Amino acid sequence: MKKLLYLLLCLLTVLLVTACGSGDITKTDNTDVTAKDLTDKKFIFGTIHLTEYFQEEAFSQSGDRLLERYRAIENEFNCEFEVIGLPGDAMPAIRSAQAVGLDVPDVVDVGGDVGYSLYQVNGVQAFDDIPGIDINDEDKWGSKNFIVNANHGGKQYGIFANRWETIPQMGGLLLFNNILINEWVLPNPYELYENKQWTWDTFKEILIQARHDEDKTKYYGLVIHDDWGDYGFIFMKTAIFSNGGRALVEKNGKLAFGYDSAESMEAMEWAGSLLADDLAKRTRNPEMEEFTQGQSVFFLGDSWTGTVHTSSTPYLPSEQMKEYGFMHFPSGPKVPVGTTASYVALIRRLMFLPTLTDNKPEDLGLVLNFMFDVLDYETKVTWKDVLRREVVHHKEDAEVFMKMYEDVVYDQSAYYYDNNEAVNKAFLSVYNKKGAGIVEAMQKISEVITNDVHKNLYGE
Repeated sequence: MKKLLYLLLCLLTVLLVTACGSGDITKTDNTDVTAKDLTDKKFIFGTIHLTEYFQEEAFSQSGDRLLERYRAIENEFNCEFEVIGLPGDAMPAIRSAQAVGLDVPDVVDVGGDVGYSLYQVNGVQAFDDIPGIDINDEDKWGSKNFIVNANHGGKQYGIFANRWETIPQMGGLLLFNNILINEWVLPNPYELYENKQWTWDTFKEILIQARHDEDKTKYYGLVIHDDWGDYGFIFMKTAIFSNGGRALVEKNGKLAFGYDSAESMEAMEWAGSLLADDLAKRTRNPEMEEFTQGQSVFFLGDSWTGTVHTSSTPYLPSEQMKEYGFMHFPSGPKVPVGTTASYVALIRRLMFLPTLTDNKPEDLGLVLNFMFDVLDYETKVTWKDVLRREVVHHKEDAEVFMKMYEDVVYDQSAYYYDNNEAVNKAFLSVYNKKGAGIVEAMQKISEVITNDVHKNLYGE
């Protein structure tokens, strides 16, 4: 009856799957978890991507390890553990359950924007406040650079399961077609990377060499993934961060709008020139066909387009092509060569802890410490091992990806949350005009964003 009421209140269909089953998990002395019998207790893990975190048995190796992890939690604490699917905008469902005392998930995998909205109404609790959790353990809870989008008021409200098998997601990853690199006799990105020559100039030279028409088919050096909407923000943000630009910079001792800096303006002009010279094109094709069918050397998108493998995701190129590589976006003239330009936005998915759950903080701390540890202390398999063994085709790919994770920057969008759409529209304007009108587009939003930041950070 409670679950039925939950559905009626939320006006949403929430898929509930119980991750029950038996499994003999060898207990080791290496864990920092103190065993406790939590009979009659139920812990709920809610996720907006159920097909990623709860797959059918034998669908994928990483999926099987997650199922094993859930069974291990039940065995360790003699409790019940459930995995439930949440809608993309999980905020109404979580808030409705909290409002009327229904089952609230103990942990949720949601976008950082949902986590931030919950934070604003005291709907999530900080990991710092959970007994037994050392949030400074970056090896367990995620790199500070990567989870900074969920750090509010000096406390950490969201974490990344760094010891899980799920690969982190970020903006700014380039995929490239090794077959075309060889067939068209183009400079090898790996070699340019190793020789510290992976720059805007060398990248543009490759795009110029690659661009040609043949049998009414246009071949490009770069295709830009724009499946989310008419923003073009992936391209513009990546270019800006590759030249040392930032969303916010210090002006008169306070953070203020930064996309109008010299570094950012130069980056948008350069990115626009690639569009104006017909060296790059946007794609709305969710299957990445221009890239997988050999019509483009490079593909720029969010990193999950090259790493996620789920029953409902057609993106992973390895399902359609075997010779592709990973590379970070080339470095601009204002930064050292090797600057990766990887970034996380406020919307980046992390794990959050809703308030008003049925479990005590001390019990939750025990389960969380166990839940987010390595599954097997003998093999110690984490996402880095999965990346090397099951996703990439070359050691250089893993090296580049892990450097992107370590160097990732935050777009600071929480500080101008109410006007983030205005920034996206400004990027769209520059994108559609192929680099023209940059000054006007940035001037139009500069004061609005700065005022928003000063209100949120300084109470002005």
